[in-house]
Amino acid sequence: MPGISVRVGGLAVVGVLALGLASPISPFTPTAASAASAETPAPGTVTTPEHVLTRGMHGRDVLRLQRKLAIVPANGYFDKRTQVRLKAVQKWAGERATGVADHRGWRATNKWAADRAHRINAANARARHLINLANARARKAAGSAGARAAKVLHVAWQYRGRPYAWGATGPRAFDCSGYTRFVFNKALHKHLPRTAAEQAGAVKRISRSKARPGDLVFFTHGGSVYHVGIYAGGNSLWHASRPGTPSGKGPIFSSSVFFGRAV
Repeated sequence: MPGISVRVGGLAVVGVLALGLASPISPFTPTAASAASAETPAPGTVTTPEHVLTRGMHGRDVLRLQRKLAIVPANGYFDKRTQVRLKAVQKWAGERATGVADHRGWRATNKWAADRAHRINAANARARHLINLANARARKAAGSAGARAAKVLHVAWQYRGRPYAWGATGPRAFDCSGYTRFVFNKALHKHLPRTAAEQAGAVKRISRSKARPGDLVFFTHGGSVYHVGIYAGGNSLWHASRPGTPSGKGPIFSSSVFFGRAV
């Protein structure tokens, strides 16, 4: 019969988290109507045991059967879809596919329902494991990224106070891209290109809302990148700004900026 599948993180698993499986009660519990029919019949009358369900019947026992067969919605009417599902389950259980819920039909149904519940529980456990594994990896990655960013910021702090010199790449003096290049190489052995524009093309561009300390801040004018620094959080950055001003922490002095991630 058709399976029921759920996709989690690219993995197809059988089952669903909850379908309201009926509690394991006996299918042979008579209903009020069936109890009435179980009264002593008139001579010559052929009676049907109360637990035998066939197409066209309705009531609580049919509803219980439909729930065990995972029929959605379960309406309490033994209709064609119930009969088709029951035949498939009987065939699955190695029984003759009669479409009648006699004792063999109920036995096949209970066996299938138990197997289905087991498969659902196993699928859910597998899904939870995959989710927990993904979360653990995300936390580890975030922690690693945070540690790398902390190293970058520490080295930027270490090399504050150095004079600005155009074309200088440190450690005694820096220009803007020479400073960022030196800091990343010193902190992480990350080799950035030489100029601010080249560095802008070598990193992953991100929105300001997603920027975090340790990212790069690029300043633009007329569509061209003319300055770069290391984001320090808030509205500040570490950079080698201009002649006469030593490297250090300062404000992001323009709104024409974008951010890039190199770590």
